[in-house]
Amino acid sequence: MKAIDSAYYYKEMTEPGFPVDVIHRSLGTPGMMTERHWHEHMQFFAFRGEGKAVVTCGSERVVARGGDLVIVNSRELHSAECVEGPMEWDVIRVDFAFLASRVNDSCQANFIAPLEDGDIVFRNLVRDDQAVAECVSRIVCDFTRREPGFELSIKGSLYSLLALLFRSHCVRRMDNREREERARNVERLSSILEYIDGNLDSPLKLSDLATRAGVTPFHFCKIFRAGMGMTPVEYVNRQRVARAERLLAETGLTVTEIAYACGVGDANYFSRLFRRYRGVSPKEARAKSGGIPAAGNGA
Repeated sequence: MKAIDSAYYYKEMTEPGFPVDVIHRSLGTPGMMTERHWHEHMQFFAFRGEGKAVVTCGSERVVARGGDLVIVNSRELHSAECVEGPMEWDVIRVDFAFLASRVNDSCQANFIAPLEDGDIVFRNLVRDDQAVAECVSRIVCDFTRREPGFELSIKGSLYSLLALLFRSHCVRRMDNREREERARNVERLSSILEYIDGNLDSPLKLSDLATRAGVTPFHFCKIFRAGMGMTPVEYVNRQRVARAERLLAETGLTVTEIAYACGVGDANYFSRLFRRYRGVSPKEARAKSGGIPAAGNGA
């Protein structure tokens, strides 16, 4: 995966020459499924199992369970976190070039082109829609089995899926002003996210972040919540806990050392913060991950 800026990611499709990808994922315990990012292609999360996930798409936070489909619209900032395990899900990525027509017919003009431009917005959470679920299941099954002609079958199923979404789960079409405002906010947030992620071991003041974004603290909070679905403080806390989780699994640092490496000067507060987001203490998280024991008496 190649980073173009702090929040944009591009990843090659698994099948060369076939711009659709299906990836199976699973988590046995709570943890980050994917960090906050965006991309041009549309993406679907098809959830299975008994767990629960929180997916943030723009300013929308949805709680997804087994059987749910979460839709990430084109150029939509998003992240996902498993809050109750175990959780299984399939990630379906679609490049709209695969569905585009060489002729500017009504399908291309009214549906595919607006989707490519990000003008059509689908509801992020689809639940209890049997027709949609069956369509998604066919796509996953065809991609997994790869029987002769599976590409044709997947392309047909994608057209059927989009038709179902247009009929029952299309929220609205964006106008030019909304599209330009979203692009500006994504650009602003990209530089801020890069700064935050590169300085998690240091104090991060709201006023400093607002200054970097070139707006007042009040306006910064408004932009941040609209684009990220959470406050700046919430985002910083989540990123610090995610870094701590990696350090617990990959290093022999003590909990106190990890707290300082994540910008938290109080080890007791750090442990409470970690438990709030992961449901277990740092010591318990390290044991579950099979991480390197800390040197000395550290946890």
